Amino acid sequence: MEPEEALEKVKVCEETLAAHTKRLAELQDLVSGIAEAVGVDANSLLGGEVTALGRKLDEAKQVIGALSDAAEENVKQKEGARKDALERKEWLEGVRKEIGTISKETTPTENEGKLAVLRDHLLSLSKAEGQIQQIKDKTVEISTTRTETSVIEVLELWQQVIRETFQQYHRLSTTLVKNEDGAAALRLWEEYLLYVQQFLQGTIPGDCHSLSEHQSLCQVHQNLLTTQQNVLQPAGQLVEPGIMQQFNSLSNLHNEILSRITDRHSEVQNRLNAWEKYKKDQNRLLAWLKGVEKERDHMQLRYMHIRRIPKLLTRIQTLLDKIPQGEEQAESLQRQQNVLLQFCDDALATSIRMEHVAIKQRISNIRAGLDTWKQFLERIKTLVNTHEEKVDRLQKLFDEIQQIVNESVSQSPASHASCASKLELLQRTRSRLGTSTQELEELGLSQEQLKECLSPSDMKTINQRMWLLWHQQGDLDHQLASLCHQLEEKLGVKSMFETRQARFIAWINELENKLDEISEETAVPSDPKELLRKLETELQAEMALKEREYNWLLKTGKELVESCGEEYAEVTSKQIIQHRTDEVVVRWERLENLAKSRFNKINDMMQTMWQLEERIAKIRAWLTQIELQLAKPLVFEAATKEVIDRKVQDHDKLKKSIENESGNIGEVLNLCELLLSDPDVLKAHFSTENITHAVQNLEKRWKVVCGQSAERKRKISFIWKLLQEVLKLSTDHEQWINEQEQQLKNLDKPLKKLGKEEIQQLIYAVENEIKDIESRVPTFQILEQTYSKLATASGIDPDNIQELTSRARVTIARWENLMPKAQSLLQKLQNELVPFKEFSLAHEDAVVGLTKLDAQITELQHLSPPEKVPLQERLKKLEAIEKQLNDQTPTLETADKLGLQIMKKSKKQEVSKIQEMIDEYQILCKSIHERIVEIRTEIMTQVKRQPREVDESVQVETLKFEQDSAVQVNTLPPQLQRMTSISAKDAYLVELEAALGECKSNLDELEMLVNKEIPKQGSSELPGSSKKIAKISANCQASVELIKHIHDLLIKECHASETEACSEMVRTLVERFEVLLVKAKEKEQKLRELSEAGRLLCPLCTKRNWAQLDNDLWRLEKWLQFAEGTQKGQRSPPSDIEQLEDVVQDQREFLLDLDSHKSIVRSLNIVGTHLADHSEDAVKATELRGRLEKDNKRWEVICRNASEWQVQLQRALMN
Repeated sequence: MEPEEALEKVKVCEETLAAHTKRLAELQDLVSGIAEAVGVDANSLLGGEVTALGRKLDEAKQVIGALSDAAEENVKQKEGARKDALERKEWLEGVRKEIGTISKETTPTENEGKLAVLRDHLLSLSKAEGQIQQIKDKTVEISTTRTETSVIEVLELWQQVIRETFQQYHRLSTTLVKNEDGAAALRLWEEYLLYVQQFLQGTIPGDCHSLSEHQSLCQVHQNLLTTQQNVLQPAGQLVEPGIMQQFNSLSNLHNEILSRITDRHSEVQNRLNAWEKYKKDQNRLLAWLKGVEKERDHMQLRYMHIRRIPKLLTRIQTLLDKIPQGEEQAESLQRQQNVLLQFCDDALATSIRMEHVAIKQRISNIRAGLDTWKQFLERIKTLVNTHEEKVDRLQKLFDEIQQIVNESVSQSPASHASCASKLELLQRTRSRLGTSTQELEELGLSQEQLKECLSPSDMKTINQRMWLLWHQQGDLDHQLASLCHQLEEKLGVKSMFETRQARFIAWINELENKLDEISEETAVPSDPKELLRKLETELQAEMALKEREYNWLLKTGKELVESCGEEYAEVTSKQIIQHRTDEVVVRWERLENLAKSRFNKINDMMQTMWQLEERIAKIRAWLTQIELQLAKPLVFEAATKEVIDRKVQDHDKLKKSIENESGNIGEVLNLCELLLSDPDVLKAHFSTENITHAVQNLEKRWKVVCGQSAERKRKISFIWKLLQEVLKLSTDHEQWINEQEQQLKNLDKPLKKLGKEEIQQLIYAVENEIKDIESRVPTFQILEQTYSKLATASGIDPDNIQELTSRARVTIARWENLMPKAQSLLQKLQNELVPFKEFSLAHEDAVVGLTKLDAQITELQHLSPPEKVPLQERLKKLEAIEKQLNDQTPTLETADKLGLQIMKKSKKQEVSKIQEMIDEYQILCKSIHERIVEIRTEIMTQVKRQPREVDESVQVETLKFEQDSAVQVNTLPPQLQRMTSISAKDAYLVELEAALGECKSNLDELEMLVNKEIPKQGSSELPGSSKKIAKISANCQASVELIKHIHDLLIKECHASETEACSEMVRTLVERFEVLLVKAKEKEQKLRELSEAGRLLCPLCTKRNWAQLDNDLWRLEKWLQFAEGTQKGQRSPPSDIEQLEDVVQDQREFLLDLDSHKSIVRSLNIVGTHLADHSEDAVKATELRGRLEKDNKRWEVICRNASEWQVQLQRALMN
């Protein structure tokens, strides 16, 4: 079949397969519906057949997919072969055209080139033959019906082209010999012979395709040599005598090469024959393998019929017997392969070996597969036989048991002994039947194993037999259980009566206990109706359920009494049964009477409770009205005596109505108490929670109303007293506040035109005003405290109080503004005096510094003459003085700026004084400059005039000084001797030693900090660790810079050695510092990041908490100030009882306020300490700690004073 036709048929098969798959899904739904309607398992009803069909469709789908892939591959190969054939055909057409152009008449000179071109074409055409043959073979493999016409046409075209090429080559060779001289013909002959000789030097290829091409080339060369020999042989007579020797040597070479070409052609032919034989045997072996595999594949080894298993075993054994034949062919092929591998390269040899190994592997796989299938079939055969034997054995057992059941049904036992023996027989038979379950499960396992191997029809038979066996076993078990139950009932009627009668009496006892006894575990109903409903419904329902049991006991007891005989044992049993029956009747009637009495009792109590609840509801409504009247805020229409008298009269009326209702409330509470203490209520599990809560709430509200009535009367008097006091104090001090405000307004003058003395006088006046204001602080504190009590008092209308005390509130606000206003004015005046003070300090510093420099210049000029002090030393001292003078320049500039600034503000008489002070240090500075210039000029003149004499005199003076010093050594004390004999180098060495020690100490400290573990997140050490490392690093850097500076001075100026200057130690310390500095910076960065992360992540360390803390501290300090003012007025408890009660009430309110601030103080301490520990601003943290400490001390004092005052009040009350 052509590839295109095969592809079309595969598509048709795929469409058919899709339709069958859809049909299979419909069949599965249909089977499921039938199984559901019938009530059986879908797998047992045609489930195996449907599954088998699905598997076959899956296999068909896989086969169709493989065929589709093969057909598509064949189409691609056919298309590729067609394209190759067209390319070969186009190439041959091109060669044919080129040969046609060569056939034209040309000059003799061009014939040599054309012969070479024709020779190349012949070689290319010989190679193309193998390629065209491969295309033909491939086309034959793909197309099974016919060979493509285009390939045959290409072969015919190739034959025609090569024939024409040979004709042209022979024609041109003959023409060349006839027309040209002998030398040209011999040269062309020699070139071709050398080309063929070079071709013969090459190796013979190893693969079959290359050998075929090589054979074609040998044949072409042989034909060309033969043709050339025939053409040049007659030309030997025409050769000139001079080149005759060359002609003879070429003839000999031609014969030799022709002989080698013939030998090469025969050798290639022998190898090709070996290759053909090898391929033929290999194809025969592959065909044999294909036949064996095809025969193996035709055997249906999955889902086989049981009857076909022996036939399949026979066919598999037949195939196994054929395997040695294939192995012999493989051995023969191995021997031929060894011959071929002698002239093959490594790659080709590896490929051949791999092909042969693959063939041998296929033979081994076939043998192994057949052996596996043989073993599998033998195991399936054994499993089928075992399954059949077990089924037969079970069927025999079930038949025996069915016979026993039939006999038991037909022969009913009459006596007690026969019933017992028959029951024992049936129980043993049922035990035997129970053992068959394990065998059925084993059969189920073998059934599952066979399900994967046998055909659906065989599995259907096996499944039906298994289903019948399971149902037969269940049916037998049910029959045996029914018979055993009947016999057991027949034997156990008396024992059953006794058991059920005892259980019935126990149930009655339990039900009576529920009605009579109180159980703490019993949940109390929240509603009396629920309890009645339970008595009426649940109890009656439970008795109705037991009524059937009651009737059965009466009936069975009567039957047992009637069935008893006249023997002694029977009479005794009869009396016992009659007693039990009578007991059941008595207890049942007693239970009915108890339930009715309980129901009536609960109904009566519920009526009583409803009446009490109704009266309590009325009292609650009245209490609500009274509470609303008592809760109304006090409103004073005016601050007059008539208003307060009217308020007192209204309150007396309310108090009288409260007293009138007290009798009704007492009666209701007594009735409730009697009801709650009734034992019948407790026994009935009556819900008293609501009425108990109502009584407690009523008592509590009554006490609260009485207390509120007394409290309201006291509050009216207290508020009136505070109001009068506030109004009196604010009126008395209003005039003084007006005077102070006017005085501060008069003192607040423009300062630009005021002098220093005037500003000073204003400061004194403002300070006097501040003292006067401070003297009034206690009075206004009393006013503020009284107003605060009045404003924060409960039970009043805030708007009404603010309206009545508006003048007092304005007075307090004006008082609070007085001190800040005075302090602000004082601060402004003091700021105006700051430039005067700074100028005085700068003037003093400048004069003192310049005076010191003037003294040093005087000493250098008069006390250090040139004949005593060397010129160089004088020059150094002068430079030092000049440097100090330059250091005074910032101080002088500051004094000039400040002087100019205050001169602009000062008056004329003060300007002259300031100018005199400026002139004082400016004249002194100018004098010092002039003297320095004079001394420098003098020294430079002496140096230029006597350079040598200076050096010599310096040396003489030095020697003389050393001699004098040596003489005085023994007469001076040791300390002075050391001081007089030390040099600059010694001083530097001493300083270097001290600096090295200090540097080591700093580095050790830095190393300790670097190696120390990083504090944990949230630790108080974390914020300061980075600063500490930075500080120590700066100290280390300063120490290192100092030792480097001293070391450089010793080396460069004092010319000290490396050992004396401790160069090695200096380098070590510097290197150590550099290493530690890197580590310190890394750790400092980590600490900063951790501290910053902790501060950002910490819920307390935020700017908002700082602001909140500051605000809370300010409020706390204001309250502490109020508390301190309150406690200052606590001298001794009053003797009057009413006043004492007021003071006690005030103290109680103060203690409540104090207790409410306790948590605020605790939280402020916790948050403040946390913020101070984690703050990066050390100044801010110190201020916060100081502020907290001060507030804590004030808090402790207030708490202590409050405790002491509380003790005093208690003693006063006791007395």
